[in-house]
Amino acid sequence: MNRKLAIGIIVVAVAVVCLLVWRHRPPTPIKPVSSSRPSKELTLQTANSSPTPTLNQLPPGATENLVKQEGEREKKLWDLWLATPISFYGKVVDEKNNPVSDANAHISFVDTLGSGSTHTKVNEKTDSTGIFHTSGHGLGVVVMVSKEGYYHLEQSDGNFEYSNAGGQVDPHTDPNNPAVFILRKIGKTEPLIVIRHNYSIGKNGMPVEVNLATGKVAQPGQGNIKVEAWTNDQGHQINSNQPYDWRCRITVPGGGVVQRAGEFDFEAPLDGYAASDEIDMPVNLGQQWRTQASKNYFLMLANGTYARLEFRMIAGGDHFFKITSYLNPQSGYRNLEYGQNQPGTAP
Repeated sequence: MNRKLAIGIIVVAVAVVCLLVWRHRPPTPIKPVSSSRPSKELTLQTANSSPTPTLNQLPPGATENLVKQEGEREKKLWDLWLATPISFYGKVVDEKNNPVSDANAHISFVDTLGSGSTHTKVNEKTDSTGIFHTSGHGLGVVVMVSKEGYYHLEQSDGNFEYSNAGGQVDPHTDPNNPAVFILRKIGKTEPLIVIRHNYSIGKNGMPVEVNLATGKVAQPGQGNIKVEAWTNDQGHQINSNQPYDWRCRITVPGGGVVQRAGEFDFEAPLDGYAASDEIDMPVNLGQQWRTQASKNYFLMLANGTYARLEFRMIAGGDHFFKITSYLNPQSGYRNLEYGQNQPGTAP
């Protein structure tokens, strides 16, 4: 073996031994990098993880202080709303849109809470154009208008908000855009005979006759109107709200009856009358079924006089009917508009 070959073998052997030693050495541990500045994410996470104290964890007396502070805050807010300035213009007209002068406008300012009362109430008069004006402060105003010789209607009153604490704001601060109130002028009235009375009635069709001139129950064949009722409530439990069949009939012997359309329809018609009219309340009406029902009529009586009648039948419990009648005692006179202060009212 020559010298060069021997040296080569030795070098290879040493290289193999070094490789084996390197592959089987233990791993060198990695040291963490230290820093004097904490992680931003860690800082935020730690800050957000702090628990918020509940009312039960507050110091003694803190809850009462919070409630007191909230109450004081709300009081200041309501005091601010109640101090809202108000300037209100209204206009009063009749049913034909004509201005009503010298009408009374009773105005209440909503300027206090709790009792429902008000500190400020004023009365204003309308001018020749029907306009009135008032000013003050509060959440709003409540207005009622009236005048002698006029009917008071639903459109004669109104509520108007000036602060959004009370609802939708509806101020009328411009005299060219006032709130409009309506009164209906009373027409030519008559000295009518007025009857307001209740009458017991049976359930088997036994008639009850009434004299509209006296309000008294009349003998058979002697009354101006005759009322009959039929009720089939056998076995019905009182206060059970279960329906049963009932009906009633109103008849004008020798005359007629026709339904009256409107509240201010005061003139009885010349024709269109039927001898009788019925109110029928069968079980199959479902949710429309009631223990009582009302109708308004014009009556043409056998003696040639006219009347209007507000009739209500009550068929629950002890049966009875209620009437309010307005009779014009002058034969042939069809005007049935009544003056409240006029004579002729029966007790």
